Amino acid sequence: MADYAARSLQQVVPLCDRVRCTDWMELDQALRGSKGIYGRTVDFFPAPFRSSDRRVNMNKARDWWKA
Repeated sequence: MADYAARSLQQVVPLCDRVRCTDWMELDQALRGSKGIYGRTVDFFPAPFRSSDRRVNMNKARDWWKA
């Protein structure tokens, strides 16, 4: 069998937190525009974005926004 690299445990975020983030993103986009929205979201809501890698957190925010 092939050795697989250890994967980190999947972090589950409640749906209400995701809705709260996306609602805030809509308001923030209306006020400040869409440039930098993912970074502002990660900074404003640190609890749902638990990764130590900022790029991963911003990708998660982007996926939520596009969904």
